[in-house]
Amino acid sequence: MLCSANQASVFWKNCAPRGTACALLTCLVLSAPGIGYSSTAPYPRSQLITGMTWDLSTVSSMRKANGSDLWPMTWASDGNLYGAWGDGGGFDGNSNTTGRVSLGFAQISGIPQGGSSSSYSGKNIWGAAPNYAVKSATFGGKISDLISINGVLYGEGNLWTSANCSCSDPAQKPGGNPTLRQLTYSSDLGRTWTIAPWTATETWGGALQYGQDYSGAWDPNHLYLYYGGDVQNDPHHMYLRRVSVKKLTENPATSGHYEYWIGQQADGTPIWSTNRSSGVPIFTDVNVPQGASPAGGAVYDPGLGRYILTAGHGNSLGQVGFFEGPHPWGPWATIAYYDDWGGYNEAAGEGVSLSFPTKWIGGDGKTLWAVFSGVTNGFDSFNLAKVSLVVNSAMPQLTAPALGSVLVEGNTVTAQGVGSNLTWSAALVKEGGPAFATAKGNTFTFVVPNGLTAGETIRVTLTNSTSSLYRDYLVSGSSSSSLSNVTIQSVSSGANYQVSSAKVDALAYIDRSYVFTQLSAGLTGARFIQAANDDKWVTSDKYLQFSVDSAATLYVCYSAQATTLPAWLDDGTWTLSAESCGLNDNGVSTVPRVVYEKKVSAGSVTLGGNRQAPSAGVGNFSNYLVLVSY
Repeated sequence: MLCSANQASVFWKNCAPRGTACALLTCLVLSAPGIGYSSTAPYPRSQLITGMTWDLSTVSSMRKANGSDLWPMTWASDGNLYGAWGDGGGFDGNSNTTGRVSLGFAQISGIPQGGSSSSYSGKNIWGAAPNYAVKSATFGGKISDLISINGVLYGEGNLWTSANCSCSDPAQKPGGNPTLRQLTYSSDLGRTWTIAPWTATETWGGALQYGQDYSGAWDPNHLYLYYGGDVQNDPHHMYLRRVSVKKLTENPATSGHYEYWIGQQADGTPIWSTNRSSGVPIFTDVNVPQGASPAGGAVYDPGLGRYILTAGHGNSLGQVGFFEGPHPWGPWATIAYYDDWGGYNEAAGEGVSLSFPTKWIGGDGKTLWAVFSGVTNGFDSFNLAKVSLVVNSAMPQLTAPALGSVLVEGNTVTAQGVGSNLTWSAALVKEGGPAFATAKGNTFTFVVPNGLTAGETIRVTLTNSTSSLYRDYLVSGSSSSSLSNVTIQSVSSGANYQVSSAKVDALAYIDRSYVFTQLSAGLTGARFIQAANDDKWVTSDKYLQFSVDSAATLYVCYSAQATTLPAWLDDGTWTLSAESCGLNDNGVSTVPRVVYEKKVSAGSVTLGGNRQAPSAGVGNFSNYLVLVSY
């Protein structure tokens, strides 16, 4: 790849027989601004994304976490990005020595704005606690790949533990374990980690990244992994395999654990085999020399409906290509192909990693931010570079509903698109069957089917003669602003709250993917007000007004992190309830809430905000939920 032999050992040393996955992170360097293309590129130039323009003018001013490199990234369930660093102090230490650990995990918030270092921030979650992280690191090594799925963070890499490092403190042992690979996972957003009880001699590969917590995945039941062939006997090829998201922590040596892409049927349906030797390359570059590998990573760009693949093609600096395709397996076309990207020599710009966090892809898909790190020139740090894609104007654009909108069962939805000769369809992702609605033109109106379970997904697909894109929308279930004796009258933030039926797996908020994971019998089937978690900071004493048309019992599920209740909930009319309620809030499988109750007569009810004085507590705890039982 683009690393020297010394740096490449972190990621590539364990590449051996065909089928060995190398790493998600493509070694890279800074590039001079411009659109790059070489006649030696392995695929024809893209007619849809015709170039990349890099703005490197603010790299230095936006740099953070000095002394810490690698930074594989993923978009997690709480809406933040999470990344892993190696051999440094991360964001809080901001030094190669202060707060140094072999391996750390950090939370990255905000969205970069060119020239504004305050537009994003990082916080060490797992590292040199208590001074430089929330929790103490308990093992070391290097994480090559990081992915968030169903509220759990999974990290794969070369780990040092007390069982294999022959050292007093594995959290301080530098470098990565050169002889084995391990998987670690966290269900509380990086605060504690469990190491799977098996080891492997190869990495699992580079995970295909989609939206928040794997939302918008073309196939949400599987994780897709890119891997390279043997660097001596098969350096030219990249392969694709998948694994069930329910089996990520299982031993990959188990027969049938992976399915390997071996081609596709005439209608484009992919064909998979559990026979590793049957795997067919999804990418080929004959420019890759023996001893190197093209293995890289890919992200789905929902604004353009294209997969962006990064792949190297040599041992020298700057030899990297960017490609686009309609499916995870291509077919690929070249966006940009650099033989000497940036003109840096080994001493001036040696590269270690680059990734495109999907949270930081612009709504139209044309602007991305690259996170990268290196070795010299200050690049041993968390660095950002903005890239603009040059896009064919004939590509269709889906402008409404906005990404992240929640659809309501029984409601009429009007989708809007830009482009010529547009064709639409809407289908249920869970069923994977034919579309329940189709249309042609710049608008598409359909009714959300009845009988859906909250949290199900509807996929809207927009196509014309140039390309196709899809967007997934969560369904809130049988919801409206008025349902079975409960009517929402006002919300201080103006958000469009809904009324739904409480049950396990029902979506709890209109703006989060959190669901109920625990409900006692007395709360199951009750009406609940599906609020916005973004309203958790409201301090008003008139935050929520709703009416009930007969006597009822109100239940409030309030955060257990609160140390002092708001005035409205501590006014003497509420009592602690024996009912129970829990959500998969903040990536934890079940976070119990404290339930309070009181009886009310028919009429209007007014409740104060989650943070009305004198409320206080630990962290940014989530908004409360209201349930009504008759």
